Amino acid sequence: MSDIAQAEKDYAAAVEALTALGAGLQFSALLPVTAEVSQRKLNQDELKSWLADLSSDTEGWLQYPSSLTVLPENRSKLPSQFPLQAELFVQGKSQTLRYLGHYQWQVCSVQLQEATPESATYLAETVEHLADRPQLGRLCYQKLWQLQPEGSPKLALSCFTGFKGGQA
Repeated sequence: MSDIAQAEKDYAAAVEALTALGAGLQFSALLPVTAEVSQRKLNQDELKSWLADLSSDTEGWLQYPSSLTVLPENRSKLPSQFPLQAELFVQGKSQTLRYLGHYQWQVCSVQLQEATPESATYLAETVEHLADRPQLGRLCYQKLWQLQPEGSPKLALSCFTGFKGGQA
Protein backbone atom coordinates (compact mmCIF):
# COMPACT_ATOMS: atom_id res chain seq x y z
CA MET A 1 0.00 0.00 0.00
CA SER A 2 1.38 3.42 -0.95
CA ASP A 3 1.90 6.16 1.64
CA ILE A 4 -0.95 8.19 0.07
CA ALA A 5 -3.28 5.18 0.18
CA GLN A 6 -2.37 4.55 3.84
CA ALA A 7 -2.93 8.22 4.73
CA GLU A 8 -6.30 8.17 2.97
CA LYS A 9 -7.28 5.01 4.90
CA ASP A 10 -6.10 6.49 8.23
CA TYR A 11 -8.02 9.72 7.57
CA ALA A 12 -11.23 7.80 6.77
CA ALA A 13 -10.87 5.82 10.02
CA ALA A 14 -10.32 9.02 12.03
CA VAL A 15 -13.35 10.69 10.41
CA GLU A 16 -15.49 7.65 11.17
CA ALA A 17 -14.38 7.62 14.82
CA LEU A 18 -14.91 11.36 15.28
CA THR A 19 -18.30 11.29 13.53
CA ALA A 20 -19.38 8.49 15.89
CA LEU A 21 -18.84 10.88 18.82
CA GLY A 22 -21.86 12.84 17.57
CA ALA A 23 -20.30 16.26 18.05
CA GLY A 24 -21.72 17.55 14.75
CA LEU A 25 -18.32 17.85 13.14
CA GLN A 26 -18.13 17.80 9.33
CA PHE A 27 -15.10 16.64 7.39
CA SER A 28 -14.09 16.97 3.77
CA ALA A 29 -13.16 13.92 1.80
CA LEU A 30 -9.53 13.67 0.78
CA LEU A 31 -9.07 12.96 -2.91
CA PRO A 32 -5.86 11.50 -4.33
CA VAL A 33 -4.58 13.80 -7.08
CA THR A 34 -1.54 14.73 -9.10
CA ALA A 35 -0.71 18.36 -9.82
CA GLU A 36 1.20 19.86 -12.70
CA VAL A 37 2.65 23.14 -11.42
CA SER A 38 4.27 25.77 -13.61
CA GLN A 39 5.48 29.29 -12.91
CA ARG A 40 6.63 32.14 -15.07
CA LYS A 41 7.47 35.81 -14.75
CA LEU A 42 5.72 38.46 -16.81
CA ASN A 43 6.70 42.01 -17.70
CA GLN A 44 4.09 44.71 -18.43
CA ASP A 45 3.59 43.76 -22.08
CA GLU A 46 3.34 40.05 -21.28
CA LEU A 47 0.85 40.81 -18.49
CA LYS A 48 -1.33 42.86 -20.87
CA SER A 49 -1.34 39.95 -23.30
CA TRP A 50 -2.05 37.43 -20.51
CA LEU A 51 -5.03 39.50 -19.30
CA ALA A 52 -6.36 39.94 -22.85
CA ASP A 53 -6.18 36.18 -23.39
CA LEU A 54 -8.32 35.31 -20.34
CA SER A 55 -11.20 33.12 -21.43
CA SER A 56 -14.77 34.42 -21.07
CA ASP A 57 -15.54 31.54 -18.68
CA THR A 58 -12.73 32.47 -16.27
CA GLU A 59 -13.87 32.73 -12.65
CA GLY A 60 -12.01 34.60 -9.96
CA TRP A 61 -10.87 37.96 -8.74
CA LEU A 62 -8.21 40.56 -9.53
CA GLN A 63 -6.99 43.03 -6.89
CA TYR A 64 -5.97 46.45 -8.21
CA PRO A 65 -4.43 49.29 -6.18
CA SER A 66 -7.83 50.93 -5.76
CA SER A 67 -10.41 48.26 -6.59
CA LEU A 68 -11.35 44.60 -6.76
CA THR A 69 -12.68 43.09 -9.99
CA VAL A 70 -14.64 39.83 -10.00
CA LEU A 71 -14.79 37.59 -13.06
CA PRO A 72 -16.77 36.69 -15.03
CA GLU A 73 -19.24 39.45 -14.07
CA ASN A 74 -16.83 42.33 -14.74
CA ARG A 75 -14.96 40.80 -17.69
CA SER A 76 -15.66 43.79 -19.94
CA LYS A 77 -14.71 46.35 -17.27
CA LEU A 78 -11.10 45.48 -16.44
CA PRO A 79 -9.31 48.61 -15.18
CA SER A 80 -6.50 50.07 -17.26
CA GLN A 81 -4.06 49.81 -14.34
CA PHE A 82 -2.19 46.58 -13.59
CA PRO A 83 -3.41 44.12 -10.93
CA LEU A 84 -1.41 43.52 -7.76
CA GLN A 85 -2.69 39.97 -7.36
CA ALA A 86 -5.33 37.60 -8.66
CA GLU A 87 -6.79 34.13 -8.19
CA LEU A 88 -8.43 32.66 -11.27
CA PHE A 89 -9.88 29.32 -12.35
CA VAL A 90 -10.62 28.24 -15.91
CA GLN A 91 -10.88 24.89 -17.66
CA GLY A 92 -9.62 22.94 -14.65
CA LYS A 93 -6.57 25.16 -14.13
CA SER A 94 -5.98 27.34 -11.08
CA GLN A 95 -3.87 30.45 -11.68
CA THR A 96 -2.40 32.80 -9.10
CA LEU A 97 -0.90 36.16 -10.08
CA ARG A 98 1.38 38.13 -7.73
CA TYR A 99 3.11 41.46 -8.26
CA LEU A 100 6.82 41.06 -7.50
CA GLY A 101 7.82 44.71 -7.79
CA HIS A 102 9.81 46.54 -10.44
CA TYR A 103 7.03 45.94 -13.02
CA GLN A 104 7.32 42.15 -12.79
CA TRP A 105 4.54 39.66 -12.02
CA GLN A 106 4.59 35.94 -11.33
CA VAL A 107 1.92 33.56 -12.59
CA CYS A 108 1.65 30.16 -10.94
CA SER A 109 -0.59 27.65 -12.73
CA VAL A 110 -1.77 24.38 -11.22
CA GLN A 111 -3.54 21.69 -13.23
CA LEU A 112 -5.11 19.05 -10.95
CA GLN A 113 -5.89 15.51 -12.09
CA GLU A 114 -7.69 12.84 -10.09
CA ALA A 115 -5.43 9.85 -9.56
CA THR A 116 -5.34 6.46 -7.94
CA PRO A 117 -3.88 6.42 -4.42
CA GLU A 118 -0.85 4.56 -5.78
CA SER A 119 -0.02 7.23 -8.40
CA ALA A 120 -1.14 10.31 -6.44
CA THR A 121 1.36 12.89 -5.24
CA TYR A 122 -1.10 14.86 -3.07
CA LEU A 123 -4.29 14.46 -1.09
CA ALA A 124 -6.72 17.25 -1.97
CA GLU A 125 -9.09 18.69 0.62
CA THR A 126 -11.97 20.89 -0.53
CA VAL A 127 -12.33 24.08 1.52
CA GLU A 128 -14.95 26.81 1.17
CA HIS A 129 -14.78 30.35 2.55
CA LEU A 130 -17.47 33.01 2.68
CA ALA A 131 -16.91 35.78 0.18
CA ASP A 132 -17.15 39.41 1.25
CA ARG A 133 -20.03 39.88 -1.21
CA PRO A 134 -23.08 37.64 -0.69
CA GLN A 135 -23.77 37.48 -4.45
CA LEU A 136 -20.47 35.62 -4.91
CA GLY A 137 -21.48 32.78 -2.60
CA ARG A 138 -18.39 30.94 -1.42
CA LEU A 139 -14.77 30.93 -2.54
CA CYS A 140 -13.69 27.33 -3.19
CA TYR A 141 -10.17 26.00 -2.81
CA GLN A 142 -8.34 22.69 -2.97
CA LYS A 143 -5.74 22.37 -0.22
CA LEU A 144 -3.03 19.97 -1.38
CA TRP A 145 -1.45 17.88 1.35
CA GLN A 146 1.83 16.11 0.71
CA LEU A 147 3.26 13.37 2.90
CA GLN A 148 6.63 14.02 4.48
CA PRO A 149 9.29 11.30 4.83
CA GLU A 150 8.22 10.69 8.44
CA GLY A 151 4.64 10.13 7.21
CA SER A 152 3.03 13.30 8.51
CA PRO A 153 1.08 15.44 6.04
CA LYS A 154 2.22 18.96 5.20
CA LEU A 155 0.19 21.59 3.38
CA ALA A 156 2.02 22.06 0.07
CA LEU A 157 -0.26 24.57 -1.66
CA SER A 158 -3.79 25.81 -2.01
CA CYS A 159 -5.56 26.30 -5.34
CA PHE A 160 -8.58 28.51 -6.06
CA THR A 161 -11.25 26.46 -7.87
CA GLY A 162 -14.04 29.00 -8.36
CA PHE A 163 -17.18 30.31 -6.71
CA LYS A 164 -20.06 28.21 -5.40
CA GLY A 165 -23.65 29.18 -4.72
CA GLY A 166 -23.53 32.81 -5.79
CA GLN A 167 -24.83 34.77 -8.72
CA ALA A 168 -21.37 35.80 -10.05
